[in-house]
Amino acid sequence: MKTTNCLTLLISTLAALSCASGERASAPVAVASSGDLTVYHAYAPASPAPDVASLYFTVVNDGEAADTLLTITSPAGEATLHNVVTQDGIARMTPVEALPIPPHGLARLAPGGYHVMFSNLVRPLNLGDTIAVELALASGTMLRFPVPVLSYTEVVKRLDQGEPSRR
Repeated sequence: MKTTNCLTLLISTLAALSCASGERASAPVAVASSGDLTVYHAYAPASPAPDVASLYFTVVNDGEAADTLLTITSPAGEATLHNVVTQDGIARMTPVEALPIPPHGLARLAPGGYHVMFSNLVRPLNLGDTIAVELALASGTMLRFPVPVLSYTEVVKRLDQGEPSRR
């Protein structure tokens, strides 16, 4: 009887601690969807300089046909697609014309890889701001969604949680 009470107390304590910690896997956060395409985890870090910023997100294609991200627009500033390429130990940011999204696959824009680069910002992106973004795809699909502006650390943390899984 005493063992059962101790075991019950231990289980209750562990359950309470796990709930209180707030550490649990989060589900992917969908911000826009049209047809077979869904955008997840769209975040912009606060501007590191007055006239530039970046944007990260994941586009999932659940369809049978490939699609291609062609343009990104936002009233926040000029948006262009870039990739970080390392050559001879030196990382360089290079412009990219388009980004393919394979069937039953995804295109992930994240630090150190593909990303959207904002230049000529109307004003710096500050913590707590929300910016509007529109993606145009080769299929004619347009995806519009709001993007919260967070600290860089928070953006990286959120991008690493709940990545959409592929079949």
